[in-house]
Amino acid sequence: MGALGAMGTVVTGQPPKYWHYALCYLLYAAILALCYYAFWTWRATIEVLAGYYYRTDSTRVAFQATYLVIILLVGIALFVLAMASESYLRRSFGPGGIRGWALHPVRRVLVRFAQIAVPMIVSLVVALGLQAWTLWRAAGP
Repeated sequence: MGALGAMGTVVTGQPPKYWHYALCYLLYAAILALCYYAFWTWRATIEVLAGYYYRTDSTRVAFQATYLVIILLVGIALFVLAMASESYLRRSFGPGGIRGWALHPVRRVLVRFAQIAVPMIVSLVVALGLQAWTLWRAAGP
């Protein structure tokens, strides 16, 4: 057992094992795959939404501008998320814990992965739902 650290967490003083880092970077690769899938899913959703709302020839410029600006913002947001998540996952092997909990490092990295992945999966479901709803409305009477 280690000494008590900040906020009552247990500090063991043991360095992380190599397989801890392998797990961390495996989860990071999963986040990168989610970011890739999220970008292409949101790109298609934005294209469908913008095409539905700007469907006349007179609004072609508005369609292009809207599409490009939103795709740029989504791409930048996902890039920032991908870059920040590596450090966020890797810091789970340091002393301390999440909100003062004394968790095993593997649990900490899994909790941090879930904090990133679950909102991304929810956003993917929302994007696919918006896309399906828009295509259903466009095909209606």
